[in-house]
Amino acid sequence: MDLEARSAVKYLEAGYDYTQWEVTSLATFKSFAEQGQLWVCTTADGIAAGFALVAPVWTNLHLHEIDTDPAHLRQGVASLLLTAIVAWAKAGDYAAMTLRTFRTTPWSVGLYRKFGFDITEDPTVQDTLSRYIQSERGLGVPPGDRCTMALRLK
Repeated sequence: MDLEARSAVKYLEAGYDYTQWEVTSLATFKSFAEQGQLWVCTTADGIAAGFALVAPVWTNLHLHEIDTDPAHLRQGVASLLLTAIVAWAKAGDYAAMTLRTFRTTPWSVGLYRKFGFDITEDPTVQDTLSRYIQSERGLGVPPGDRCTMALRLK
């Protein structure tokens, strides 16, 4: 998706070669959408300004990915998406919401902390996210640059 690729450019500023990262296929977007796990924030004229992909992982809801089109940065797109997703997750039967993010980028951890997410080293949470962690390592992302964050919902 073009929005995803445009969004990834910001990682160059943080020293990451995003060109090695897998771009989400249209089939994957379709699968997430069919399961009600694709969230899109659009402009007044219907253009996608950002999106998020979520997935149930055991008793938690995992934020698989969230991206904002660079043309709409600092306009609250990610916050709108997170507000809607957290409210939806709280209304559901999820114990917590989890995510993996860069601890080294200025826009990541701070945003999630505003929503109540905390960095966690809980081995149970780490085990449930092992496939995500392994995938990051396969992309050459230094493990110390990433962290797991969790928000208790119940």
